[in-house]
Amino acid sequence: MMLSLRSRRLLATSSVAVVLVALGCSSEGDERAEDACTTDVAFVGPDGPVDLTSTGAVSLGRGATYTIYVADDDLDVGDLSARTAPEVAFDATLVTLTIGVFNPDGTPPPLAAGEVVDYTPEFGVTSFRVTSQTGDELFGDSTGAEGTVTLVEVGGRVCVEVDYADGEKQLSGTVAADVRAR
Repeated sequence: MMLSLRSRRLLATSSVAVVLVALGCSSEGDERAEDACTTDVAFVGPDGPVDLTSTGAVSLGRGATYTIYVADDDLDVGDLSARTAPEVAFDATLVTLTIGVFNPDGTPPPLAAGEVVDYTPEFGVTSFRVTSQTGDELFGDSTGAEGTVTLVEVGGRVCVEVDYADGEKQLSGTVAADVRAR
C-alpha cells in the first residue's frame, strides 16, 4: 500500500513528535533531541523495499553541502571524500542523498539545524537530490519528484528527516551519519 506524500509527511512528523515527547525532549534548544537521532529509514526502489542500515556522510564548503550515503551493506567510509563514494558489495543497494545549492552563484552559506529544504529541480537555490544504485544500475531519474528534508543536526554528525518520492524510488524516515569534512 502506497501512502500519498502528504500522508507520509504527516506520519513522519507525528512519529518524530511522539519519539521526542517520549524521550522528554523538545525541539526548542533541548540538546537531548539530538541524542534521539538514529537511522530509521524506509526505501523502496525499482526492485521493491530495501532495508538500509549503514551510513556515512561527507560535508563540503564548511557545511554548505552534505552528501549522505545509506546502504544495505557495510559502508567503508575510511576514504570517503568529495570525489569518492563508498564501495559496497556488487548486489548491495547504495542510496545517496545530497543537500545543498547546486550550481551556486557565489559561496552558499552553511546549512543549519532546523532548516527545511523542499525538493526543487532548480539550480542556484538550496535543494536536494536522491539517487540509488544496485549493482551497475544507477537510478537517478527525478521525474515527478517531490518532498522535503529537515536538517535536525549538522556538523560532525548529520541527522535529517527525509520524505521523498519520484517515479522510481521513495525514501522516508530518519538518517543519521558521522560526517567526514572535506
